[in-house]
Amino acid sequence: MTNLTTESSSENISNENNLVEIKNLSAGYAGVAVIRGVNLQVEKAR
Repeated sequence: MTNLTTESSSENISNENNLVEIKNLSAGYAGVAVIRGVNLQVEKAR
């Protein structure tokens, strides 16, 4: 079986211009980091 460790944090962000905002995303699989420090912002179409 594979060990799985999950860490997360969140804060409520109220901004009418953003549909999605991700800051400093890190993820891995089987102890190997596959994503580190990714930022993503998707704004609402106008």
